[in-house]
Amino acid sequence: RQQVKRKYVNFQKGGDIIAVINSFNALIVSSQRTFFTSFSGEIKDNGFDEIFYATCIEEAKKLVLTKEISVIIINSPLTDVAGLEFATECAIKKNCAVMMLVKEEYFRPVKEKLSPYEIFVLEETTDKKTLSQALIVLIQTAKKLISLADSDKENRKAQELKYISRAKMILISSFGMDEKQAHKYIEQRAMQSRKTKTAVAEIIINLYGN
Repeated sequence: RQQVKRKYVNFQKGGDIIAVINSFNALIVSSQRTFFTSFSGEIKDNGFDEIFYATCIEEAKKLVLTKEISVIIINSPLTDVAGLEFATECAIKKNCAVMMLVKEEYFRPVKEKLSPYEIFVLEETTDKKTLSQALIVLIQTAKKLISLADSDKENRKAQELKYISRAKMILISSFGMDEKQAHKYIEQRAMQSRKTKTAVAEIIINLYGN
């Protein structure tokens, strides 16, 4: 069956095209094929053109260079390296929405290292409900990021979006909320305190992020 490629186009005022994304793709990096099968099944109905699979960071780097990747899910450890530098580089330079799952004993140090770059870090034993809601936030973040242009103003917006997404992840993983409840909580707190959603997200991150 021939796949229909979609274009995600963002317009400036006046109608000038400022961003064209030819496809919306995900990359799952894991040494375990069963992990890829499980996660690709979880996310396949979210509008992805393709879901790529890499068994190690070396393969993942090649895919990121040759494909348009918007969402990256890393199941650490891998056969070559842990993947922390790769995750950071993709989040900063490629503006991807990145999630990393790690073993319980590595969770705190990895989270402390990656969270400043708005990378979502979860324990590999995270329950299915929490993981499902976390994936919703991850994919929503990616879809919003691709609509932002590469300018100072839009980069600020992208950073604010990542901040709010990180706060949502904290509310989901630490307080058992789903994505809609986390979104509503941040909105209500912003209205009640007369702060921006970004400011509320920052408070949540500072209070509960570690």
